[in-house]
Amino acid sequence: MSLTKFRKSQLLHTIKLYFIALILIFTIEICINIKAVQANVLISQDFLTTKNSISRELSLQIPTQKTLGVEKISLGHPKFYSIQNQKKQLIKTSIYLRDIARLFGSDFPIFFILNQKIEENKNEYVFVRFKNHEGKWTNLTTGYALNLVTQELDTLAINQSQPLIDFIVKDKRDNSYKPILKVPLNIYCSELANFLQLN
Repeated sequence: MSLTKFRKSQLLHTIKLYFIALILIFTIEICINIKAVQANVLISQDFLTTKNSISRELSLQIPTQKTLGVEKISLGHPKFYSIQNQKKQLIKTSIYLRDIARLFGSDFPIFFILNQKIEENKNEYVFVRFKNHEGKWTNLTTGYALNLVTQELDTLAINQSQPLIDFIVKDKRDNSYKPILKVPLNIYCSELANFLQLN
């Protein structure tokens, strides 16, 4: 075998090894990401098995309880400190939500829990519904959560004032549903990222 052919053979062998290594790395990263989503996804297995019953319950539930104030459940300041941090966190959240949608579907419930640790109001509130642009109460799914995060990215991009979103939360103390109105979108996104442990 001539030196030139030998070098070509070695080069081809090296290229093959390089591509094999890339494929292995890519495969490992996918497996790690899937495992991370499965391990940290905010919805437990209970949500998977009770998804339909929750949806049926919510479809019949009309919030008649007293409206909660944003301040009462400690929703007042987003846990971001700069525009760049906000964008970075929003992108990270959107990637995470896309992973969940790929695994479980875009209609998978994304009922995140807000834990209240202040002494006078130790409680848990589950965000279950929001009012869409048509004024209808809609279950919070992965797809809708992703839309809200994308909307916040667009809001930051054009330096617009924060959209105000109405939500329904489930009060774990008495299992009642209560509306919480005019929540700034950046605060919702911040709390969602915090619950997903992306802060």
